[in-house]
Formats: sequence, structure tokens, C-alpha cells
Amino acid sequence: MYRRSFIRDGDTLAPGGGKVQPKPQQYPSTFGGKLACWEGDPVYCNTCKSRGVTKCVPPYRPYTDPVGRQISLDGDLCLCKCPTPPRLKALFDNAWMGFGGHEISGMAGSILWQAYAGHELEEHEIVYEIVDAKTKKAIEGMMYKLTSDNKTLLDGKNLEDGKSKPHLINEHPSLNFIAWIGGASK
Repeated sequence: MYRRSFIRDGDTLAPGGGKVQPKPQQYPSTFGGKLACWEGDPVYCNTCKSRGVTKCVPPYRPYTDPVGRQISLDGDLCLCKCPTPPRLKALFDNAWMGFGGHEISGMAGSILWQAYAGHELEEHEIVYEIVDAKTKKAIEGMMYKLTSDNKTLLDGKNLEDGKSKPHLINEHPSLNFIAWIGGASK
């Protein structure tokens, strides 16, 4: 079981420190006597000396406030002026959201959180497949590009039977796939 604690007023950032300060709430939610924080709440970052906002990253389950904002969890991001966004760090672990390993592996984008949290990653291959929605057959003539961490891995390759070449998600946790029909890469 993987656990992510809820972020509350006064929690901090890693690395560098800072302070999360939730916006005033019409219908306040509290954990351990402190206001809960939601996506878009302000954060002061000690590293870049600027104000940022919280940004939720998978894995999470829908848990929203009355206006539809997702609750912030330990390991979510602070979008400030830092070139690499710092992570929110919960100082209270009596209120949390739990996930089974099978849930995390099935949630898009959750592999990065798992690596950040220091969990050992199983080796998984990722293959992209493009098929016609009605016929379920591979679309012919598709080309693709794969990038990871702003580096091009493949460009202008033809899909084989509608599929890309497999890549290990552990080696490329931020894999991006772009496909187009024939012609030049964009």
C-alpha cells in the first residue's frame, strides 16, 4: 500500500522549504485542526523567494472541495520560479489517501511520483497503439516521434501494425508520444 498524506496550512516544500497557505474557504475542511490545501492554493518558496501555487500530480483519487478543486497531497508540485518545481511535504500523516500498487501502475503519470517517493519501480514496457475506433484495426501510414525529458528518442518512425517500439518506463518515466499521418515531422 502506498500512502500520500493530505497537505495542510503551514506544510512545507522539499527541497528548500517554504510554506503552504490555503486560500480562505467558504466551507472549511480541516485535518488535525489545520485547513486543508487544494490545487491552486498559494505557496511561498524559500529557494527562489517567490510565491507559487500548488499543482496536483498522480496518483490521486477525486477528492474535491465545494468549488471543484482537487485536494493537495504529499509529493504534489509547487509551481514557482524554480526551474525544477519543488514538492509539497506533509508534516502531518494522520490523514492520507492510500493506493495499491496495481492502481498506481494503471494511473497515467503516477510513475514519476513513485520514483520521487523512493519506491522501487518494477520494469514495465510501454507501447503506444493507434487503431480505428470503429473497426479496431491499425491505422496505416502513421508515423511517430518519442521524446523523454526534452530529448528525442525516435523521430519519423512508422508504426508497425499500429504500434510503437516498446520502451522501459523505468528508463523513460516522462515518455511523450506524437503521431501523424505521413509527411514530415512537426
